[in-house]
Amino acid sequence: MTWLWPLKGCRPMFPDRLGSFGCKRSHDVHTGIDLYCEVGTEVIAMEDGRVISIEGFTGPHADDPSPWWNDTKAVLVQGESGVVVYGEISSLVEVGQPVHRGDTLGTVLCVLVEFKGRPMTMLHIELLKPGATETAWWKQGVPRLANLWKPEDTRPDCLLDPYPYLMEAAKAMQLVPTASYFNMATYDPALYRGDAISSCIVFLKCQGRLLLLRRTSTAPNYPEYWAVPGGQCEEGETLEQTALRELEEESGLVGRVVKKVGVFPNLVGSGQVFHLHTFLAELVGDAGKLPEVHLSEEHDDYCWVPVDPLGPVTKHLLREFLK
Repeated sequence: MTWLWPLKGCRPMFPDRLGSFGCKRSHDVHTGIDLYCEVGTEVIAMEDGRVISIEGFTGPHADDPSPWWNDTKAVLVQGESGVVVYGEISSLVEVGQPVHRGDTLGTVLCVLVEFKGRPMTMLHIELLKPGATETAWWKQGVPRLANLWKPEDTRPDCLLDPYPYLMEAAKAMQLVPTASYFNMATYDPALYRGDAISSCIVFLKCQGRLLLLRRTSTAPNYPEYWAVPGGQCEEGETLEQTALRELEEESGLVGRVVKKVGVFPNLVGSGQVFHLHTFLAELVGDAGKLPEVHLSEEHDDYCWVPVDPLGPVTKHLLREFLK
């Protein structure tokens, strides 16, 4: 069975050398593939299986403590391909739970404690042979022969290379021509930052119109501006959950996410990084007419503006929010 791409809503991107399988590192050899992404990105099962273990994967409270990293988990799922390890995430499943292809397993956490010029957040994927019960450690060769030993000399018998499976997953999405490899030379330091403040906004489309809300005159940010619903992520939420929660809190409407439009990072002068995750949503139970909106105390008016064709007001607002 061909795997699904494990990062929901993300275009396939493969890592550079440091995030690749079998890369020699300072104290060991890399056992998997790191897929760089934003904090809170939803991780989905790539194939059917059963959760056989959940490990403390990194951090001071890990099964093998590593205080130079943040605390994260690894979910081990036994399936047709073997045991797939989804590492550096928060777990939303339990040991013994059956999972189906596409089910949510958790969300990506920030693994690096400090920003050192490279991505701080990623999904770590390992592949182990059937029957494996724990993640593998790939030790280095004898230090005095550092220039002679090869990673294959010390590779654990249970450890497989997940790269061919991930490439097939990218091909199945028909995105290989646009799949990319991480390039440090063109890396935007506002991307893949665990110290970023993440917010979500929702473009809710109903009956060919887009919902806009007007902030009150006392709003702390952008008073009396028209905006789409949105707000900051809360701990333990997926990005989609944040988007839909903010929509319901600010408008009283229940929606479903159609797709993620993208993430727009912004590095301000103070050095603080902001990530604006943007979603397109539709109304649950669309009754064929525009619904009544129940505003929160943050807003004092609303309107539904035409989407297709875009009017000048909508174009202006989209430019303001997406620039």
